[in-house]
Amino acid sequence: MNKEYYEYESVPAQDKFYTFTSVGAEGKTIEKVVAFQKMHLMLYNLALADYDRNSDSYSDDTNSNNFDLGKIFATIFRIGYSFLEENPHLSVYIEGNSPIKKRLYQRIIKNNLSELQNNYEVFGVMDTEDIEPFVQGKEYNAFVIRKKQTS
Repeated sequence: MNKEYYEYESVPAQDKFYTFTSVGAEGKTIEKVVAFQKMHLMLYNLALADYDRNSDSYSDDTNSNNFDLGKIFATIFRIGYSFLEENPHLSVYIEGNSPIKKRLYQRIIKNNLSELQNNYEVFGVMDTEDIEPFVQGKEYNAFVIRKKQTS
């Protein structure tokens, strides 16, 4: 995904935790976090949330409408690439927490599939037991991405 993205940083005190700031068209800033949460031995969930300094809390069900969605998702994918480069033996699970976010992830993966497949294996998840290599045009509930293993 060779699109404009936000600069991000890893949070040293919190393993597998990254932050960046979304800057809207009208200058509104929103602190974002991307966390990789262990699900199974080699599988980590990618979680995106807004951070509210006033309440010192995170929310993954907000729709911030900062009009920079493309740049936010380019940043998320950059962070995912970085995570997988640092942890090539792990896989990342991606699932939107609403129908809109699921469709968004579906579209972004579909539109960037050829680039992703250069270095990564991409799988679609129908339910918790049904996983297959990603097929264009098929609707999935979630996705798993892992670095291609070199022999």
